[in-house]
Amino acid sequence: MNQLSLKNITRHLKNERGVAALMGIVFGIIIIGSIAFNFLAESRLKQSGSILTYTSTNAFMIAEAGLRYVEKCLLEVDAAWGCPVKLQNNSDWTTILATNVPSDNFNHDFGGGNFSISFPGSVTPTHPANNTAGAPNDADNIRVIATGTFRGAERSIQRFISRSCVLSLDGATSCIGTTTNNNSSITPAPSPDSFGVCPVGGIVADLPALDVSHPCFDCVDSGTATTFCPNFSAGSHLTSGFLNTNPSNFCNMTINGDQVVKTSELVTTDNNILVAGNLNIDGNAAASLQLSNDAVDPNSTEETIITVYGNASLTHGGDIRVNGALTLKVGGTLDMKNSSKINNNQGEEADAIAMVEGNVTLKNSTEFIGAIQSDATISLENNAQMTGSMQGNEIKLRNNATLIFNPDGNPGGNTSGYLECLSSVVPPGWSE
Repeated sequence: MNQLSLKNITRHLKNERGVAALMGIVFGIIIIGSIAFNFLAESRLKQSGSILTYTSTNAFMIAEAGLRYVEKCLLEVDAAWGCPVKLQNNSDWTTILATNVPSDNFNHDFGGGNFSISFPGSVTPTHPANNTAGAPNDADNIRVIATGTFRGAERSIQRFISRSCVLSLDGATSCIGTTTNNNSSITPAPSPDSFGVCPVGGIVADLPALDVSHPCFDCVDSGTATTFCPNFSAGSHLTSGFLNTNPSNFCNMTINGDQVVKTSELVTTDNNILVAGNLNIDGNAAASLQLSNDAVDPNSTEETIITVYGNASLTHGGDIRVNGALTLKVGGTLDMKNSSKINNNQGEEADAIAMVEGNVTLKNSTEFIGAIQSDATISLENNAQMTGSMQGNEIKLRNNATLIFNPDGNPGGNTSGYLECLSSVVPPGWSE
């Protein structure tokens, strides 16, 4: 009897172990199934997200390509790109497009998708808080919206496009044309796009008229010096060779003989020089104008602005030595001859710009390093040499004259004059 009871107990325990094993197998199958299900679901989600990221990224890149396409159409001229006619060589961007005019918008297939371009008609968007309308486009600034689509994904980005200063695009750009004669050269040769560049309103902004209360107002009209706008005199206006005037306003300014006129980086009142009449530097005895002469750092960041309402001339080795940067604005003509120099000492194209309303003439082994703008004719003659770039109504090189353009030199780029050359004050930002 006892043996039978033990057998029943043993059989019962064996049955319990079998059930436990079976339950373990079932739970194991459930766990493995759950893991497999989660894995498949996660894989599908990641695949879906990857596809979404892929299509969205491509749509964004296509939209960006559309903006770059429009920018190139606006700033460079080449009919082979298929740019809309309104965008090519247009001197006034206010004429391009009106708000919400479908015929003025366009699109192109690109990269397996499509970009569409629209022009909202203002350079700043409507203010979301008070619904104030944005500022309208102007002749040199326009807001562009590009929408890229790719396999159902859509992304839109916008940018303010501004007309760039053509000084940075080529060595020589002109309205009428550029000629080189008698062994003269431009290196590298200008591109075909460097001709016919005629900004609306002229290349150089006219000098602002002086207010009647300005001490040099009468001198501009008559050329007559006054107590508050005297002719420059080394004996009266220099202390240890440095300008001691505040402000530095002169009716006429002539530096000759052995005179060396210096400005100081430490004195902020002498870095803006106004000459209502004419500026003449005759270096027959090493006369020169030396800017920021006491700068400890040869790469001084101080800029000197010289504004001449009459004519400016440098002769017989007359020299403007630049530390920092120079913006030279001339209402009349700029004439350099007989080995005269501007920015020859520092030798960085970015550090000097001359903005001249009249003719510019460099001849007889003169040298200018920087940028020149003129509403009239720029002439380089008789071994004159320029390193940088120039923009004029007409440009002429003859008799061994040379122009050397380095695209990386950024001629005039460190000066306020170059910033004036940039028509826009709108930042070239990208936004969605």
